[in-house]
Amino acid sequence: MSIAAPSAIGGNQIPLNQLSPLLGQETETLLSSQRLANEAAWTQGFRLTGQPVNVSEHDSIRIAVVSSGGVLVEEWNVDVNDWKQLTGQSVGDDLAQAGRSIILRSDTGTIRIGRSTGNRILLQLGTYTTALTDFNLNGYARSYGGGLLERRIAPSRSHPVRDTVLKIRSAIEPPDPVGVTFDADGVATPGSDGYVRVTDADPSGTDPIWLAAAHNPYDPVTETYTPEAWVKTLGGTAYRQQWASDETGPWLDSPDTLANAQRLVSRVRVNGVWQIYVIRDNSYVPWTLFVAATMPAGSTQPFTTALRNQDWRNFRMMELILHQGNGTARGNRLSLLVPADYLYSSGNSASSINNDLTMNLLMSEYANAWSLGDTDPYAGVIVPSIGVQTFRMNFYGFNERDNRATHLRMTVGYTQDRIQFYMRGY
Repeated sequence: MSIAAPSAIGGNQIPLNQLSPLLGQETETLLSSQRLANEAAWTQGFRLTGQPVNVSEHDSIRIAVVSSGGVLVEEWNVDVNDWKQLTGQSVGDDLAQAGRSIILRSDTGTIRIGRSTGNRILLQLGTYTTALTDFNLNGYARSYGGGLLERRIAPSRSHPVRDTVLKIRSAIEPPDPVGVTFDADGVATPGSDGYVRVTDADPSGTDPIWLAAAHNPYDPVTETYTPEAWVKTLGGTAYRQQWASDETGPWLDSPDTLANAQRLVSRVRVNGVWQIYVIRDNSYVPWTLFVAATMPAGSTQPFTTALRNQDWRNFRMMELILHQGNGTARGNRLSLLVPADYLYSSGNSASSINNDLTMNLLMSEYANAWSLGDTDPYAGVIVPSIGVQTFRMNFYGFNERDNRATHLRMTVGYTQDRIQFYMRGY
């Protein structure tokens, strides 16, 4: 039997599952599933080597023993707040020593759960025994979402939640998607391996539909969205996938009636457990990322990249951010704020450049400046290098002087090392 973790409110211990109006619906994510030949393979300090537990997002952990036929044999639960306080241990460490683990109990015996230094789950047998062979040892993370608190906190998020679900036809389980790219807002574009977005029409053919899903968190270090491990499961049959405008439902078999919903979430049934993925989230956020571009060392100038197409008149300021690489190392983060109403399209094509709308930038450790015009005021004054960079930027894709563009063209002064460039507005 699964017991919800308690929460201390007003001096009372209230189970989290009784706080659904505030916290929303509990969902579960499979972090790791490992096949063990027998009980002897469950060694001391056994680590589940899948995805780590995210202590800022996950509320509890469930451990399950599942037979090779998919039957749940036993399960244990632990609160993440208790688990995260354990001292990190290594594979093979004896978790029975004081302070290294928490004892989890069930009707059939106990196990010990520990924490690795990388926030992965460590397990050790206690009094629990099993005669099973070729069984799965699964680790799940549970969390609550979609409640009143999340909706209240949403405006303070710096970047929207974005997950990825793709689909493909295949007679057997397909390989992971390859070549998937993400725009500045985290929306995925499949590669050329046959996968399509889950909201697109099914691929032609008679082979079964397979779903490939991945949580896709925003990485503040690289300032890009990066998918976690892909989870693949058969789709296209009853109860394999459903849709809703938020995590609380109601759940529908098709997303057609939710085309205009601000949020679109999908739940995919994996090994008998619903896992929820956020497909679309257009909730208000204070910052909107327009472009995240990497210019390799020695890249051809001018460098052109696509922009997120959105009207800039709704924004007050634009922040232009630079990471100047130095070989394999990352340089310091440089930032420059420009009023949004100074950014204009130069025209509706790549060849339509109006120099009086060119933006000139100086970005360095000791001085930042910008200007608009056909003359670069920084040319000849400084020598671009790893420590001081110059940019000339043109936006295009709409009529001249429109406050929006589909592409950005950049000419940089120093090209010997990698450059990562970002533009966001509020």
